[in-house]
Amino acid sequence: LVAGEVALAVVVLFSTGLMIRTILNLQAVDPGFRVDNVLTASVQLTATDYPTANHQNAFYREVLDRVGRLPGVLSAGFTTFLPYTTTIGAAPVIVEGRPDPGDGSNIAILRSVTPDYLSTLGVPVVRGRGFSDQDTTGAPPVALVSERVAGLFERDPVGQRIRNFGPTPITVVGVVGDIKGEGLDVPNTRGTLYLPVAQLGEIGFLTPRSLAIRTTSNPTALAAAVQRE
Repeated sequence: LVAGEVALAVVVLFSTGLMIRTILNLQAVDPGFRVDNVLTASVQLTATDYPTANHQNAFYREVLDRVGRLPGVLSAGFTTFLPYTTTIGAAPVIVEGRPDPGDGSNIAILRSVTPDYLSTLGVPVVRGRGFSDQDTTGAPPVALVSERVAGLFERDPVGQRIRNFGPTPITVVGVVGDIKGEGLDVPNTRGTLYLPVAQLGEIGFLTPRSLAIRTTSNPTALAAAVQRE
């Protein structure tokens, strides 16, 4: 991916629709994440412009590098969908060595994320580790599970494997906090399974569509600078 393509893609990304999402009145319900000083933007990559995982990952790295160098930015990360997005996306989590219960009790929300996305929203790592820059297509496939999904395992899920996402089993490397991703007034009956963006293949449902940026102060003051990038 040449520099010119990245520069153009960044311009397109932030010119196609910068969104500032403000969530009010969260005092009564803990959503499991923090929205204070968070700026969000939407992105839509196409297979024509980014035909391979290498092209896509180069784009994400370039954007995160540019945004991360802006004054006032603490962290940033991409994800498939932000919390409270109407499109959910879910699948059963099949633990290696255990049968699929077949009753839907093992259904989890699916999200792909870059390494700093969860920390940008203040979602804690409860056990194990989060994703790192080493979790790429050439490394063993890994996943994070939220605490509710961790309950599907007979013991600590860190180090255990799930088998329903292709022929190669995926190793769970960490447990993170649950979030109320479907709405504050929706019972949190499903946890979340997170996969690293850098281990995705061709553009598909799990391809990131949203960028979250945590700032040191009012995020609206940073919006213009992000657009210029």
